[in-house]
Amino acid sequence: MQIVNVILRHSLRSSFPDLEKVVRYIVFGNEEQQLLAMRWLKADSIPLRDLRSIGVGQRLETIDAAARTIFWMSQLIGKLGSSKDSVGRLIWVIDEFQLISECRQPTAHEIMGSLHSLFNKTPTNFTLFISFSGKPEKKFPAWLSRELADRIGIEKVILLPPLPNADALKFIQDLLAHFRQPGESVPRTFPFQEETVHEVLHVIQENKAELKPRILMQAFGAVLEEAEGLVERGEIQSIEPGFARKVLQERLFHEGKSIE
Repeated sequence: MQIVNVILRHSLRSSFPDLEKVVRYIVFGNEEQQLLAMRWLKADSIPLRDLRSIGVGQRLETIDAAARTIFWMSQLIGKLGSSKDSVGRLIWVIDEFQLISECRQPTAHEIMGSLHSLFNKTPTNFTLFISFSGKPEKKFPAWLSRELADRIGIEKVILLPPLPNADALKFIQDLLAHFRQPGESVPRTFPFQEETVHEVLHVIQENKAELKPRILMQAFGAVLEEAEGLVERGEIQSIEPGFARKVLQERLFHEGKSIE
């Protein structure tokens, strides 16, 4: 395994030296270097002078560089996770992929071609999920390239319908639970009152929006953004229904798909 890792590291260094440096600083760098390396990996617009401080020459800003990054990260994760019982795997979810239909044709073809090539180059250690909105159809949408459709093949499309109210409540409870400290004893919907959760769901439905994870997180996030400082300063103990309704009445619901 050690020999395999050495070979892989040298191969990465010769093929994609910027990524090799980024990975090295993420693992061995100080806090500032790690943050900078992670920003590069997220394709942030970083001044080149800052990147040169960790020996990186270019930003991650082309489709080809992004595809090569995904390929190499899947190889590294696969090798690092390899053992007798498990194999590492990179899972990449591309959300709202139907927006590719709004791209210029050359750009759309380049993106599709890169994904097709990436999928062919990484038969192991890599899983690609393509998520898109729209009405259920018996065949793939026209904007999906034939090559990608062929790779998907006869796999069953997973349809995610709107959540019933009870499931939406459970979704919010589970989401909030991820931010609790171990052993923390607070109500399952804190800092929201349970009545507030039901009120937010009602406001969403009043605006002809569907109870889907994205819109739920946007709505509760908008309310929490307004209330967080008040809760921290002790001005309110929890978020009441009237407060949540007032916040959401000041927001725009875009055709039931998003909130601003």
